[in-house]
Amino acid sequence: MSIFASKAAFVELGLEVVTPSTAHMYQDCFICKDPLDVNIHSTATAKHHAAVRIGVCGHVHGQECLSLWLDVGNSCPTCKHLLFEDSGRRVSQSDAEHVVYFVKRMFGVVGEKRAMAAIVRLVGKQEAEQARQQRIRGEAVKNAKAKELQAPQDDFVDDDDDDWMDDSDAEKDFEMDEEDGGGIVLEEEDTEPQSAAI
Repeated sequence: MSIFASKAAFVELGLEVVTPSTAHMYQDCFICKDPLDVNIHSTATAKHHAAVRIGVCGHVHGQECLSLWLDVGNSCPTCKHLLFEDSGRRVSQSDAEHVVYFVKRMFGVVGEKRAMAAIVRLVGKQEAEQARQQRIRGEAVKNAKAKELQAPQDDFVDDDDDDWMDDSDAEKDFEMDEEDGGGIVLEEEDTEPQSAAI
């Protein structure tokens, strides 16, 4: 999966111009549904337009249509394969007007309606992504505050004060004496005579 850094890099390195030949079958543009100029046996009309192939996924689209599509999106119109990194810039009103103007000029009212529908979908996706990012930021702030509140409580509980259970002194009292064959050596305080009750 190759993703280009920008639209310019994708257009320069990720597109291949499709030259008309006998090997290509008749094909319509996925975006505008007008015929593509890919077969030398088909007579070119005003509706036929130049075709380009997306190198990553192999889908063929009209060159102008794909250029307009990529002005507002960053994926293949057919398979939605991500083609280049999102600039992070939201679609503005002037972007939408620019795309609609060119689509209307090229394809008439029908093209304008389809372009507007695509722009509305894209803006909806952007708004959903923005809401998701805000939720993530909100959760991060909430978690940071919870950690902050937890930190003073952790100061009262000191896990390192478990010295009263230190076994090092007990081990000194009952060390094995190798000379006595493993007998127990008593220290001075343990050698005092004990009174035995009979």
